[in-house]
Amino acid sequence: MLTGEAIHGTAMLKAAASLDTPVFHADHTVHRKGREAARSVLEARADSRLFERGVVNRLVVASGGNLRDLLQLAAQAADAALLSGSQTVAPSHARAAIDRLRLEYTRRLGSGPFDPEEIPYEDKAQRLIRIYEGESSAAVPDAVLYSLLRSTAVQKFNGTGCLGVHPLVVDLLKTQDRLPRSASGGTQ
Repeated sequence: MLTGEAIHGTAMLKAAASLDTPVFHADHTVHRKGREAARSVLEARADSRLFERGVVNRLVVASGGNLRDLLQLAAQAADAALLSGSQTVAPSHARAAIDRLRLEYTRRLGSGPFDPEEIPYEDKAQRLIRIYEGESSAAVPDAVLYSLLRSTAVQKFNGTGCLGVHPLVVDLLKTQDRLPRSASGGTQ
């Protein structure tokens, strides 16, 4: 039988599991503790000697601290290394996995047949920019924000309502000239 304490603990675990680990601060500077935490999760599941220098950090940043993305990136990069006959995961293997995930994020920003309502990409892009710029009113929930959260283009941090734009989506906004090419917070 579940007690009130057990139910509360389960709810807390679910809430914590839905939060990402920040790899950038709100001002888009490097979040060292977040990166170290994500790195430690990966290193608990894979021998770090399998990755060439700098590859794990690149995967951590590209994951945006989303552990599912991080493990997917590591697995895809490792598969690419294995298929190429390499004994280690090279930057080229990581880059291929990151490019695939970036394409997936691009597709998530579109509309799908199972969306509760169609939201134009322009509305999503405008909200992403407002969140990137730290505009507090951008965090007010509505259909656009919920869509961006479901797609994980927008991430939740720290359980305090702090939001951030996923680094791969920052890359996309830069290539579309919606953010300056020099904008930090992405992978490039």
